[in-house]
Order: sequence, then structure tokens, then C-alpha cells
Amino acid sequence: MSEQKPLEIAYVSYGDSADAMAASGVPHYLRQGFTGVAAARISPVSARPGIVARLAAKLLSFRPRRADWERNYLHGSVLPRMRSRLRTRRLRRLAPDADVVLHVRTWYSAISVPYASFIDATVTMVRGYDDTWDLSDKQFAAETRIEGDFYRRALVVYTASRAASQSLIDDYGVAPERIVQVGAGRTLRGLTELSGERIAERIRVPNILFVGKDPVRKGLPELLEAFSEIRGEFPKATLTIVGPEVERPEYSEPGVHWHGLVADKERVSEFYAAASVFVLPAHRESYGLVVPEAMSFGLPCVVSSTGELPYLVEDGVDGAVLAEVDATHIASSIREILSDRTSYAELASAAYAKSGRFDWTHIAQTMTDDMAERLRSGREGESRTR
Repeated sequence: MSEQKPLEIAYVSYGDSADAMAASGVPHYLRQGFTGVAAARISPVSARPGIVARLAAKLLSFRPRRADWERNYLHGSVLPRMRSRLRTRRLRRLAPDADVVLHVRTWYSAISVPYASFIDATVTMVRGYDDTWDLSDKQFAAETRIEGDFYRRALVVYTASRAASQSLIDDYGVAPERIVQVGAGRTLRGLTELSGERIAERIRVPNILFVGKDPVRKGLPELLEAFSEIRGEFPKATLTIVGPEVERPEYSEPGVHWHGLVADKERVSEFYAAASVFVLPAHRESYGLVVPEAMSFGLPCVVSSTGELPYLVEDGVDGAVLAEVDATHIASSIREILSDRTSYAELASAAYAKSGRFDWTHIAQTMTDDMAERLRSGREGESRTR
């Protein structure tokens, strides 16, 4: 019996998927996951235009006000058309014999060959996240019209979160049977072992960790207020802030250590390894990849109830899910976690054990099996109609 031919996948990302920093690292780590799948063979295709083309897109997107110009460049019609045309040209050159095209994390115009998509959020979900997403109704309608057509004509759309799956159904009219939630994996290795000594040291000198680029949306102001309460009970406690690029006066309060945007993954790992509790009291969050990463270092996690966060953390088992995003609830949850050594050890151990579920190779295997089955069923359906 001959071996089954691997599924040939054209792997499309906006930027080089060999770059661990591009698009939050998701294209890179999912690509790594596919290397562990014997039944798949991928051909990477970058759909990011070169510097000259991007400059041309910026000129064509010109608006008198800088903020409007940036918004029109990022979310106007020029760049999506440009990346879609580039995607198509490079597919012909780099992956002419692909069985299926997998688009990772960015939408494009639809194509006639079988294609799939992996997303963690839709445009509808992220509208209003920050100033660059503050689209006019006309821009929003134009963007979602093309985006929706892309999703509806896909062989399948894989999502990281329940919220993304529901948005595809409610906001874009995608058939539920064409949507598969696969979750997301970790982008850091985590600890090889969570020892009792490490757990004991963490609770002796508490260090609260926040990781996120968008401080307001991710609840950092409320966490800073809560930390001032925590210091009253735990005078040696520290708050480590990683992500926000702009330093602010409140980052200089006693016990607060601000590190800005950190690109070095090894250094980020060091921050997780030195922490006691991870806190993400986000007001809006589509998935929250930092949570599985924190768990892989054995950190109990305090999160809000938005998006996928309450499904990543089980309240009272491996962390706490906030009833409300305010200083009182945040401080209360952190205090409860840090006040009992035995309970803390149980939470940390449970978080560490759960982190093994968030594996890119498993996700890639699930996607490969599903795409192969859908292609096979499609071919059989065509044969029956002839």
C-alpha cells in the first residue's frame, strides 16, 4: 500500500512567516507547527508589498490630517487590493501545485482556487480598539463587504476564539459548518519544570506581571490603581509592566517597573519566569495569547470576562475571572491568590498543566486533517454530479 501524498499547502501571511515578531508571531509559530505534521507540506508566501509599493500606497491614501491619513492607509481600499494582487502573483510563482491556500491572520480578496483562513478576530470585532480602527461608516462598510465575501467563499475559516466564530456567523453570514474553532498555541517555550522551590519563592516576594501593547484597552489603569491597594498588604510586592511603548508618570510609582515594548522573546520569558501572578483585566480582547504563555510558566492568571479569556482561565482552578474590571475586583482577586500558600501552589500547578493544551502542532494537525477531508468530500461531490 502506497503512502498517502502530503497535503500541499500554500501558506500565505502578511510578512515573512519566518519572522517570529511579525503579526504577533502567530504566522511563525503556526508554520512551525506544520513542520511537525507529516501529512502536510507548506510553501510560504509573503503578501507584504515591498517598501516602494507601500510608499505608493501611503501616497494614494493621503488625507490632510495625519490620523486620517494613517487610518486610510491601514484600512482603506488601496493596501488590501495591493496585498491581494501580490498574493495571487506569488502563488503562481511559489506554489503553483498547491492543493489548498491557507491565509493566516489577514483577509484578502477571494480567489477561485480552494482556500482557507485562520483568524483571531474580524474587522467588526476590532473596530474601535484604537484610533487606527476608528473607521467611518463608509470605510467600515467597504472593508467588511470584501472581508465578508472572502470568508463566505472560503473552504473553511479556522478561528482562535468563540467570539470570532460567532462574529463570522452574525456579522458576515458565514455558514456554521464552514467554521472550526481551533484555538491558538503558545509562542514561548515556558518552563521545563515547575518546582516547589520556585513556587515558594514566588509567593514570598510577590511580583505581578502585565504584558500588553494597548494599556487602556487591556485594563492597565485599573491594575495600577489596584496595585496601590495591594502594596498596603504586601509592602514588598512589585508590578512589572511589559508592552506599552510610552512611559507615563504612574509607571514610576513605588514598586512599579516599566520596561516598554520588548522584542526579545528570551527576555520576555525572563519576565514571566520572575513573576508570581499574571493579570490581564482587558475591556476588550479577542483571544489573549499571553494567557497560555503565562500558564506555561506556572502563573495563576487574573483575567476579565471578555472574549476568549473566561474560557482560557477557569475561575478558582488556575486563576480568577473578574466579575468587573475595576480596581476593587482586581485587588481582591490578586489578594486572594497571594494570601494562601497552599491554594497558590494548587493554582500554579493547574495553570502549568493546562498550558500543554495550547500547542501549535496539534492545531496544525487538526487543520490539515480537516482541509484534506473537505477537499476529498468536494471532489467526491463533483464526481457524483457529473
